Amino acid sequence: MKKIVTFVLLLCMVLSFGACGNNESPAPEITLQEVYDAGKTLYALLGDHESVSYQVISNGTLVEEKYFGRQYSYSYSSPEFMNWGFEYADLITDHAEYCYFDGLCLFVITLTQDGIMDSKESFATEGEDFFVSEAMLDDTFVVTEEDGFIIVACTSDMDDITLMGEGIVSCVETYTIDAETREMVMVKTVYTYEDGATEEGVITITRDAEMPERMKELLAYDQTTAAMRTVTIVSNPGAENEKTESVQVPCGLQLSLSPYWEIEEPFAVYADAACTQTFEEDWDVNADLTIYVKWGE
Repeated sequence: MKKIVTFVLLLCMVLSFGACGNNESPAPEITLQEVYDAGKTLYALLGDHESVSYQVISNGTLVEEKYFGRQYSYSYSSPEFMNWGFEYADLITDHAEYCYFDGLCLFVITLTQDGIMDSKESFATEGEDFFVSEAMLDDTFVVTEEDGFIIVACTSDMDDITLMGEGIVSCVETYTIDAETREMVMVKTVYTYEDGATEEGVITITRDAEMPERMKELLAYDQTTAAMRTVTIVSNPGAENEKTESVQVPCGLQLSLSPYWEIEEPFAVYADAACTQTFEEDWDVNADLTIYVKWGE
């Protein structure tokens, strides 16, 4: 009887040692479709949170920042972004848009051939902007888990690499996902070039974080109770589709008139209904203003 008990104890010890001795844990189950769904748009990143923000660091330098919530969408680009050489910040709400450019804060009016772009429509499309490209679904990938995070390393398909830029021979994107919530928290991209050089970019994602300081500055204009002025836009003056619209603008702010990004047709602005006096844009920032807009000029 004692021999049987001893054998059972030894067997248990062997089995226990074997389980402890095997330090390799099975890779967590996750598909590329799940990774893509976790970060395909800003809405996907936002999930049930009030806000989501991310910072893009390229080779150690902040190049881009985004803050998206249920009421505001803010973006910032540093001078290093696309080698622009200047800072640019933009705030969009469901009723107005403001930007910071060349040291000035401006009230943005986006134009279409039919009139002023609806701010609610502009704000709604912000959340639909893609964050993770659908092309990643064709990548080869390796999955590991570390400290409560799922790490998915994706190697881009060669057909996609040829579209990324001259001299790039490989692209590896590593997605870090919270193992419990399945929320994306970081994306790291490493490009390798023909000469062996590498370029690294890291996107860090946070949720329900404090607003960036520059965003607070722009938001202060949106929430101001100071004096306002009326800016009237007359689109297609004298034509059958003439349209007159007015917006309230905080006094002291310059205007930025720009076409909706999908529109390639040029436009011109005038100070009179007959469109004989070109607007020189030296308007009084504290007075009411009427601007006439003609397309195709």
